[in-house]
Amino acid sequence: MKTTNTDVCIVGAGPVGLTAANTLRALGIRVRILDRKSSISPFSKAFGIQARTLEMLSLIGTLRPFLKEGFPITDASVQPEGKRASKASFASLDTPFPFMLMLPQSDTEHILKKQLREVGQFIDWNTHCERITQYSDYAEVECYTENGQELIRASYVIGCDGPHSTVRENMNVSFPGGKHETIYFLGDVTVEGISLSNDISTFITERGVAAFFPFRDETYRVITIDHAEQNREHRDDLPLEDLEKSVQRITQQPVHFTSASWLSQFGTSHHQADAYRDKRLFLAGDAAHLHSPFGGQGMNLGMQDAVNLCWKLAWVLRGHSDPALLDTYEEERYAVGRKTIRMTNTAMQVMTRSHTLIPRLLANPVSMLSKSSSLQRQLTQRLANIDISYQNRASFAKFQHQGEMIPAGSRAAPARVLTEEGEHADVMDFLHIQQFTCLFYIEDEQELHQLDESIQEVRRQYGPSILILVVQRKGILRVSKPNIHHLFDYRRDLAVKWKLPTFSAVLIRPDGYVAFAEHPVRTGRLMRKIHTALYQ
Repeated sequence: MKTTNTDVCIVGAGPVGLTAANTLRALGIRVRILDRKSSISPFSKAFGIQARTLEMLSLIGTLRPFLKEGFPITDASVQPEGKRASKASFASLDTPFPFMLMLPQSDTEHILKKQLREVGQFIDWNTHCERITQYSDYAEVECYTENGQELIRASYVIGCDGPHSTVRENMNVSFPGGKHETIYFLGDVTVEGISLSNDISTFITERGVAAFFPFRDETYRVITIDHAEQNREHRDDLPLEDLEKSVQRITQQPVHFTSASWLSQFGTSHHQADAYRDKRLFLAGDAAHLHSPFGGQGMNLGMQDAVNLCWKLAWVLRGHSDPALLDTYEEERYAVGRKTIRMTNTAMQVMTRSHTLIPRLLANPVSMLSKSSSLQRQLTQRLANIDISYQNRASFAKFQHQGEMIPAGSRAAPARVLTEEGEHADVMDFLHIQQFTCLFYIEDEQELHQLDESIQEVRRQYGPSILILVVQRKGILRVSKPNIHHLFDYRRDLAVKWKLPTFSAVLIRPDGYVAFAEHPVRTGRLMRKIHTALYQ
């Protein structure tokens, strides 16, 4: 039997597995990617990429082709029958990407696959993972390829192989949950006979729910929950005329579909693995958590799982961190998955409640949504995933502080700055998956001189593993330290949004979450906190 070695073996080459591979390769880690399929699926499947996922793709250096190929949607409307439509907008979100990017999953996979090919990384298609055995220093993956049996020895294995995960079975981890007793119709179609904008449009009536999601090529993803079809015998195929009649029945409009690239009927379920880790084996994406498609959360949470896990794997494999850091993956991501399952289950219960009650049940909440910018902001932040925070997790408890500074475990929000060349930039532009970022916030040059010992000690101990930013609140920018980015907080974003006093420091993780904030800066205490953040 052929035996090969790698750092990380990824089982599953969907969006989650490909994101994991791109993240690890960006960090210089060897990977093998296995998938039992023969190629990328041609069907669009998941189709909305949320703002936080786009921020993550920026961190790992794969963002540009997504923005080129995708179709940004800034608004979503909900139209209860007989009531005024309510709109929620992503446009005011505090993110560089205030929209949902519509892109078929097949295109997402092709982009990620192309990025891997450009760095010489290929996918092992037609490869079935059969058995995984763990040892003290590695795991062995026994698999069957087109060329016969192979044994892959990897330091770690990530199961990105979906709800029927082989990796999860080898972990002997249960996947409790249940089915939603709801049948969906779905089609990627061209639409005539109904007035639609380039926004997400959802119609809610006593007969069901119909939602329209526009793509770049002037086609729409149409999804219905039709109360007249809930006793229908389940089958995978869906005739185009059945989808058309369903939309006509729900909306009471003369909708006509002229063509379809994909049609399907399906049901959904909700599950969450009891554990995301067993020693050297990890779960991510649908292998770890499964829920209804409400809000376009599934693929996004899985891709974010991958980034959260993979920077930590890289830090451990490169000897920068203790293996205890890997315990924080489940601690942080399990709660996110559980919260999403609860949210989508609640939404499903409301949206599928029978018949005449639905419009009346939703009329008041929708009316409130249209009148309350605060409610709109909460909803869009939740859908965009930019409200995800780890500040209540145990790994951040030791870093929490009294006062109003940006909390440990929170997302490092955008903060506009000027560079030393006078160009506009954002602190987020300097963040990258390859390093931590230590931001020193100062009043003026005098404070810069006072912080010199701390800055030099960070550079001496951690070198390129920690990028240093010095952001000045006022005064004239002068470049006085090589290999340090000097920036100017000209809009006071760091003072107002991050609530930083001067003579403070913030350590930001490679995934863009705050490890801790420190004020006033004391060299010894700062270095101890950095060591704890890296080594846990």
